[in-house]
Amino acid sequence: MKSVKDITNVSITPRLFMLRFMTSGIGVLLGALHGFISVPVYTGFLEVSEYGIMRIVLITVTLLQGPFSLRMANGFSVFAAGLKDKGELSRQFLMGLAATCASMAFWTIVFVIVSPFVLPRQIHPYIWHILFMLYGYILMNYSVTFISTFQMVLHSTLAQTGQIYSTMLLSIFFLYRGGRVESIFHAYMISCYSISIILTAIILKRTGFSWKWNSPLLWKVVKFSVPLIPIALSGIVIQNLDQYFILYYMDEKAVAIYGVATSLVFYMQSFIGAMLTTYNPTLFRLWGLKEYDRFRKYAWKANHFAVIFLGCSMLGLALYAPTLIDILARKKELREASIYVIPLAAALSFAVIGNLILPFFYANKNSTVSLYVHLGGAALNCALNVLLIPGYGIMGAVWATIASYFCFFAALVFLSWKLMRIPYDFSFLARDAAVTVAFVFAADKFVAHFPSVPIRIAWGVPFAAGYILALIVVRCLTREDFDFIRGLFRKKSDDNYSSG
Repeated sequence: MKSVKDITNVSITPRLFMLRFMTSGIGVLLGALHGFISVPVYTGFLEVSEYGIMRIVLITVTLLQGPFSLRMANGFSVFAAGLKDKGELSRQFLMGLAATCASMAFWTIVFVIVSPFVLPRQIHPYIWHILFMLYGYILMNYSVTFISTFQMVLHSTLAQTGQIYSTMLLSIFFLYRGGRVESIFHAYMISCYSISIILTAIILKRTGFSWKWNSPLLWKVVKFSVPLIPIALSGIVIQNLDQYFILYYMDEKAVAIYGVATSLVFYMQSFIGAMLTTYNPTLFRLWGLKEYDRFRKYAWKANHFAVIFLGCSMLGLALYAPTLIDILARKKELREASIYVIPLAAALSFAVIGNLILPFFYANKNSTVSLYVHLGGAALNCALNVLLIPGYGIMGAVWATIASYFCFFAALVFLSWKLMRIPYDFSFLARDAAVTVAFVFAADKFVAHFPSVPIRIAWGVPFAAGYILALIVVRCLTREDFDFIRGLFRKKSDDNYSSG
């Protein structure tokens, strides 16, 4: 069977699909490394309370990006996925950029009026920092999302990784010269605006400059994109709003402790971005070409390997999280974070799989299902935070996050299986979960708390080998999987997932 051609005239084969993902995976590794490095850098220069304020300000930027941008990047990337005409691509890119800027102008007026009444008093001095960071992030994200339409995975990976590291390096420079927390915000702005300008230049060089306002198309994009705002906002609420509740019921120090724990599981969030950079354009293209069987097989294979990766990640954190926090946290009061790492990693595992399921609905131009699922998860998260944090503190927020993400994951799995016939192997999911829980429990109870760091490190090898062997024994890893992986490294490989 002939391979389907995407907009860059490159065949969509499993090997190319996975190699693109591996390219994005470089960004994941670098993002994970940043999560580890940023803890000693920021906690070394900042007071614990300042670190907590920094977390809240950055979360506020994340929360506001959906309404301010109207999610135009997602809408135009979907509608541009099948285009080959450079002029039309240029017109769509520029029209989306203009619409995004108009949306930002409108919401800026609203934000300036209401922010003194709704934002925590601790971040009132940083309202204008929030706005200008928000503009930079939206413009950068618009360019990154649009450039992924061209299957330019390396460019988008370098852009996202470059933003992370340039922000950190500039922050170190400013902090070393005596700056405080606002220096980090200035570094964030500089990196986002710079990368946005570079990517915009690359896109326009590739497509040329062609301008024409197309109101019917814009209306279609808006109808598709606007329902994504509560979806994205709900996901961010589940993931981040707990830190607002911690600030409200506790203090900045508690936010800082929770922030250190989330920094160690940052690579799981990066994993979502890496997968979706490769995953979405390919799946959108296959669905648009009515290659429904290939769509389902690619979707399940990606989720299959994602589940195994997440299990390995959980085991690694169970073995080494206490050691890493002892080494990285520059202030002793932050080392309490180690007890929250494993539960947060479990919650983010559900989030990763859930976010890999969402493109099934987007490819079918169906955002209603995911809207209801996200809204339900966000409402549950807020209610549980209000109930649990006053009595259980930070751990209450952790349990609220786990419950919300599990319900989010379970609902999306059920609905995608029921409505789109994604061929999940529920027996595989149960077997993998059982093996992972057993090994993580054993690692946390019997290895992670050994007083000798070399002994803890040495135990990692047999634990990892035992975990892989257990997955093989329960048939979570099969000969087909190993053959598929070996095929990725051959110059010519059969498209094993193209036919029946």
